[in-house]
Amino acid sequence: MSPRHDPATAAELSRIGLFGSLPGAVLGRIAGELAREEHGPGEAIDAEERFVVLLRGMANGGGRMLRPGDTAGPGGGSLRTITPVTVATCDRATYEQHVLPQVGS
Repeated sequence: MSPRHDPATAAELSRIGLFGSLPGAVLGRIAGELAREEHGPGEAIDAEERFVVLLRGMANGGGRMLRPGDTAGPGGGSLRTITPVTVATCDRATYEQHVLPQVGS
């Protein structure tokens, strides 16, 4: 299954602890910068140069099990999906410019 790319939504991000306390307008801006992707079981997701938020499903990466709400990258190596997953993702530059200033490190 190849990834499908759609924008993430503010509603999806508001359910993630990292973003939960942000005002709606800020969530909307961040959501507009994150691509929503779907991956099948056993697929690799690059988290080395990208920021990845797991919205649905389970994956392994960095020696840990990731569940909805967990994040990886940039610099997180590769994730391997266990179940079908939905992620919100962006490249390192977008993360550093739009996400990191809102959520801290």
